Amino acid sequence: MEKTSKSESGKGHEKGNETVKIQKPLQKSIQQSPGSAPPPTLHSVPHSASHSTKIFAIVRMRGVVRIAPGIEETLTKLNIRRVNYCTLIRDAPNLHGMLQKAKDYITWGEASPDLIKALEKKAEPDPRDPKKKKPFFRLNPPRGGYGRKGIKTSFNQSGASGYRGEKINHLIQRMLM
Repeated sequence: MEKTSKSESGKGHEKGNETVKIQKPLQKSIQQSPGSAPPPTLHSVPHSASHSTKIFAIVRMRGVVRIAPGIEETLTKLNIRRVNYCTLIRDAPNLHGMLQKAKDYITWGEASPDLIKALEKKAEPDPRDPKKKKPFFRLNPPRGGYGRKGIKTSFNQSGASGYRGEKINHLIQRMLM
């Protein structure tokens, strides 16, 4: 730390009769990162690319009470603003961090082609553009519940939240009934 008089520097903390100058950390040049934009949804990517990558089905299980603002923003970027909303999103590098950030509020896994077809039948038209569909699906609560220990426990501990792989298909089928 450098010691300077108060007249030399307007910024700093006063220590006795001297002012201690605070050095700012070096700022790196910030480039546009791929994680800054929301991941591509199923409806925003042409159908020809649908067979090349995995498609994740993401279901929101918990509401907005006592939720951190960063997690709420992540859920908004994933297009799941309410409980029991589902969205289909293609696998992307920035998606994994978003899923891990919101893992206590959602469950996700790889969607089968049959499930994708069933959800596309349920898709609602977008009121702003009738030719397009909304980027989310409104589902019913699952028959039989989410899991033995409920929505606050992770799936690998007999709960419901977090990654569940291919078993997401069974959950969403129970929500479509």
